[in-house]
Amino acid sequence: RSRALPYRLCSLVCFSVALFSKETAMALVIIIPLYEFTRLGPKCIKRWKIFLPYLLPAVIYMAMRTYALGGLTQKSLIKMSFYEGLLNVFPLIARYLGKLLLPVNLSIIYSFEPVHSPAQVMTIIGLLAFAAFGLLIYLLRKKRTEIFFLLWILIPLLPVLYMPILSVGGFADRYLYLSTAGFAIFIALMVFWAYERLSLKK
Repeated sequence: RSRALPYRLCSLVCFSVALFSKETAMALVIIIPLYEFTRLGPKCIKRWKIFLPYLLPAVIYMAMRTYALGGLTQKSLIKMSFYEGLLNVFPLIARYLGKLLLPVNLSIIYSFEPVHSPAQVMTIIGLLAFAAFGLLIYLLRKKRTEIFFLLWILIPLLPVLYMPILSVGGFADRYLYLSTAGFAIFIALMVFWAYERLSLKK
């Protein structure tokens, strides 16, 4: 344990620097214990003292953000009801997954037209994309590592799926930075798994 302490301190410092550089690093507060669960299962709860220090810079950051903005979030420039905000989660999920699968026509600023009805095409596409993502998790339910990287794709996106708290546009490539890492590793694992299966058949 004493040998691991310098590495843990280094990890905590790197997390703090990352957090105060780009707030999307906040996702690591969830990703780190999730990784431990992947390795140890429910036994990872006994390691709660390792996870606790990561909350300190997160709390300090949120306090500073709240003081600077006058609240947890900036004043929204996108006017929509709570229901519309939830409804637009699904088109946004579809849009982000689409950019991961086919990263073409990238842009600094996008125009995103919010949906207002469950019957709209983008809502339906979003629901199908969300269902496909959930089905993939179910099919891989016995593979903790693969599920971990699948969740790594989704977790950093959670704060930016509710449009009313975002600025104009509601969609940006920069929100995919952390998700791209999880996606790349997941694809690599799937390629390796397929290669192993083909090798066994031969």
